[in-house]
Amino acid sequence: MKKIGVVLLFVCIIILGCSDVPPEPGTPGAGALSLGRATGIFDGYGPAFSVFEEDGSGIPPPLFTIGSEQDIDEEVFFIGPNEQQLILPLDVQQLGGYVYGRGYYYNVGNGVWEPFSLDGERVGGSNFIANQAGVTLNIDRDALGTGDVTNFVLTYSCKKYTGHGTDFKCGCSSTTGPCNQWMLQYFYLDEGTNRDQFEPDNTLAQAVVIPTDGTLQSHSFTPARDIDFVKFDATAGERFIIRTTNLGDMADTVMSLFDTDGVTEIAFDDDGGDGLASMIIFRAENT
Repeated sequence: MKKIGVVLLFVCIIILGCSDVPPEPGTPGAGALSLGRATGIFDGYGPAFSVFEEDGSGIPPPLFTIGSEQDIDEEVFFIGPNEQQLILPLDVQQLGGYVYGRGYYYNVGNGVWEPFSLDGERVGGSNFIANQAGVTLNIDRDALGTGDVTNFVLTYSCKKYTGHGTDFKCGCSSTTGPCNQWMLQYFYLDEGTNRDQFEPDNTLAQAVVIPTDGTLQSHSFTPARDIDFVKFDATAGERFIIRTTNLGDMADTVMSLFDTDGVTEIAFDDDGGDGLASMIIFRAENT
């Protein structure tokens, strides 16, 4: 009898341990989505941020991000004329909770949700991953809409929040629900017709040389909040005036000047130029 009791106790511990993961979600519905663009929340789907938490400035932390930047508002991705796939990194962070190991993107060409798996160790034989999961998708160009056509990606995560009951909260639109929803991210695909001639120049490694003889370069903000890097040679003792000018009606620039390591910020300016333009006056200490 003692042996049987030990076995039963061991089995109960395993069952209790496995039961403390969220229930699995259902599959997403067929067809296109109804968007609530004014609120950033989509009918029948949860937002990509937590409605139960906020940082020191009152901003809810993102749970589900797409693209190279951890920014839930990145909306436009570029694809070149000869590129047959969009490379789309995504990340889901639900610290203290669980991320479901499967997601979906909407195949515009076929009108169906295409499943994909997220990377990470599954918990207790379930399909949930603790704390964080991600994957880089390679989506065929034919599966995506371009221009004004909206593309969608879904993931699912859950957590128990102190002060909000004992149930897992998954994809909640507000602290009072609805919950148990797939989180949705949307984006647009630009085939490059609105890009300036210096793109891609969104990283230090892609920085283009800008002349120091006063020759202007024309850059466009596509997408909104686009970051452009330029570089130039400097000789110790030389004085430089670096500025933006001739801004479009909706443009507002900020500017940072970095040392040769690309990390150390030497100067920063927001509206030091005319109107919303930026200007930095700099004298090089080293060549």
